[in-house]
Amino acid sequence: MGLNSSLKVGITIAIIGAIITALGLFWASTAFDGFFDSVDSVDCDTNELTVIECDKKGDFGFLACFGGLGIAAIGGWALVASLIPIIGGGMQVVTNDVDDRVVVECPHCDVDIQLSSDASGLFECPECNQEFEWN
Repeated sequence: MGLNSSLKVGITIAIIGAIITALGLFWASTAFDGFFDSVDSVDCDTNELTVIECDKKGDFGFLACFGGLGIAAIGGWALVASLIPIIGGGMQVVTNDVDDRVVVECPHCDVDIQLSSDASGLFECPECNQEFEWN
């Protein structure tokens, strides 16, 4: 058994969708880099004028969060869209029966007819619609 082209396209779209989703979620997770550290620790320095300057180490990255979630949503859409060719395509038997053909001449109208080499029984000629037997 082999995979038909529709199924191959569906699997390819699913793989690409999974990669895009993973990259989007990774990018969204970078929005929290250093965020929780900044809540616990703040570096403060005093200068000559006794003004306290504090430096927050990490901020929440809105672009990374929402951009990553947007890209992950696109990847999720691709995963769902890949189900259409996967479900509709299914699997088919791939055979090479081109070499397994024989040419038979119709006994009624002398037209050449291709039959499978293992075919036998009664056949109807597509040209004259007469039946003939082939073993």
